[in-house]
Amino acid sequence: MPSICCRIDRVRGVELATRRWRCSQAPVWLGCAAVGAVAGWDALERMHIEEKRDSLDMALRQLNGPIAEHARLVERRALERRAQSAAVPLAEPRARFLGLLDALARGTSQGNIGLQRVTSA
Repeated sequence: MPSICCRIDRVRGVELATRRWRCSQAPVWLGCAAVGAVAGWDALERMHIEEKRDSLDMALRQLNGPIAEHARLVERRALERRAQSAAVPLAEPRARFLGLLDALARGTSQGNIGLQRVTSA
């Protein structure tokens, strides 16, 4: 029958081995805890960013109507400018013709040419 000293030595050996194993595993557990903390922080940040993005999307959706109206007004203004710039060269011959008619009408008052005055109405 083994003596009590051998059992005590065996128990101490098991306890010592357990303590060594726990000490060797401590860095692993600390590393896991650090990774978990970083992952948790990352998840919280991601949720915060998603909330901000959702609120910004909602604000932009509310601005779709005014933005579309602004784009329509800008396009209409551009069309008006193009039409006006296209109409200026077309109006020049008419203005010259009416100027010629006015000059001829003024000449009748001096007795040179007998034409009737034409209005541009």
